[in-house]
Amino acid sequence: LTYSRVNAALTGATNCEFTHSDLFDNVDGLFDVIVANPPCGWVDPTIERARTFSTGGAAYGSELPQRVLTGAFDRITADGRIYTTLTTPVIDGQPYVVRLLKETFGRQDVRATVYPVFEEYSYKRARLYRKHRVSKMVRYLVVIERRNGPLEIGFASFDSLRLWSYRVRAAI
Repeated sequence: LTYSRVNAALTGATNCEFTHSDLFDNVDGLFDVIVANPPCGWVDPTIERARTFSTGGAAYGSELPQRVLTGAFDRITADGRIYTTLTTPVIDGQPYVVRLLKETFGRQDVRATVYPVFEEYSYKRARLYRKHRVSKMVRYLVVIERRNGPLEIGFASFDSLRLWSYRVRAAI
């Protein structure tokens, strides 16, 4: 919170409120935009010690990101959006991010646009990856919004997101 206050002061932001909370427990109201960067690391406990700041828990580090997404979705307005990062594996050629989003949102009226940002492979975790048929980990930016109709998950290139952000900044 201290760093957030310093950041707000350095950027001249005066319309900020800072609240200590376990996810959304102490946060009231609805928001147009929620930005999240939940830890979603995945470690083999027999090789590495799990660190709270980098491990999301459960399957492939997905527990905490799912809690963040569920809480955030309950707190966005009808036209609101969630911008979040997720790092998930590709297992047998299938991106786990799709399964994570389906498990998180089920049949809710949600549109998720997934932007792959970069791929990584940890040689330190090669044995863990082989054991779980993981070919790589992918870092995504995911944009989530309400929609009329069942869950829709679409992939887009990161370059298209970059162009979109340039247009938004130009409009501002």
